[in-house]
Amino acid sequence: MLKAQTRIIPNVLVAIAISAHRVLFLCAKNDLYSPMAEALLNKLDSPHFEVMSAGIDRGEMHPIMVEVMKEIGIDLERRVAKATRDVLDRSFDFVITLCDWARLECPKFEGAELLH
Repeated sequence: MLKAQTRIIPNVLVAIAISAHRVLFLCAKNDLYSPMAEALLNKLDSPHFEVMSAGIDRGEMHPIMVEVMKEIGIDLERRVAKATRDVLDRSFDFVITLCDWARLECPKFEGAELLH
């Protein structure tokens, strides 16, 4: 996904394509916090970010979280949880851990800034 940086040149809008920031949200089971963070960042600013989420292990989507997200117009009913092993072949600019277990067990993503 690309983000567009714009500038105005006498009544002409010019878009310059720049790579989007690649972000991974990581929690224990990818069943609550990380899918919410992924969905919210995608909804708020998808042109500037390429967002994924995963868990140290793979869990099942929390039904209350799915219901709450639906109330704000985000449908996660068909979403399948991912584990870190499912995204190890990807590169990220930022890996954001959302719980202590994820921070302690987070695999090395070469070149990514780790945030907690």
